[in-house]
Amino acid sequence: TEERRLDEVWLPEAGGALLGMSRTLSHGDMESFEYMRLVPAGKAAGLHVQPNGVAPTTFVIADHGANWVVFENPQNDFPKRIEYRRDGTALKASISGPGDDGKILRIPFDYQRCGD
Repeated sequence: TEERRLDEVWLPEAGGALLGMSRTLSHGDMESFEYMRLVPAGKAAGLHVQPNGVAPTTFVIADHGANWVVFENPQNDFPKRIEYRRDGTALKASISGPGDDGKILRIPFDYQRCGD
């Protein structure tokens, strides 16, 4: 089996939001999971994340373009920034913020589409 694997799925936009969820597997066991809600406009605009089902943390839409979006929450411990970029048929994401040594730590995620 794979040592570590991350699955992330999103439902299409409906009712003014996209809903997503992810899970991280380590040696076949679930290490963590996360619920996500992306609201592109309005009073609740932003990316609302709930790692392991805790209360949501909101990241505001800091910048965006045709194939990318950046979310930020300077008050969050880690990450402070979440980024998604489409690269052809691939999706590249990253989370970043201060690491234990105080330097910026960036963790990339390269996603592959699994189906429609």
